[in-house]
Amino acid sequence: MLTPLLALWAVSTAQMPDTTARVRHGAARQALNDSIAAVQAAAVAFRVDLGTASSDLVLARARRLRERCAAARRAAQSLALLLADAPLPAGERRARRDLAELERVLQKCERDYDPGAPGVNADTLKAWGPFRLNQLELELRRYAPGVQRLPGAPGTR
Repeated sequence: MLTPLLALWAVSTAQMPDTTARVRHGAARQALNDSIAAVQAAAVAFRVDLGTASSDLVLARARRLRERCAAARRAAQSLALLLADAPLPAGERRARRDLAELERVLQKCERDYDPGAPGVNADTLKAWGPFRLNQLELELRRYAPGVQRLPGAPGTR
């Protein structure tokens, strides 16, 4: 009776690190997805009545977008740190590159929408904001889906 229980315990403890890592990766990836959705929502909010918005409102929206981009970048960095030591099959290496590119895009977003940066004011944000938002959304659509191929994704091993 003791031998089967000991064998069962050994098997269950051997699986725990893999299961724990998968859960951690899945949670980090979900946090990144949620953060990217928050960036997209802030981008939509930035565009609302941009032409007639007051300078204070434009600066507040830029600050909010910058904060969302910073939070998403931190989520991407957390996921990258979890995956740093994980060996990836050849097909998933592209996903790791997409994650690195996503971090770069989010860092650029932080710089573009920093209302405290030199030379940035409500007029420049109104003028360049829509173009930069189009670029941001294009790059998010390009790199975010690749992150879904990382380990821990639903249906992966």
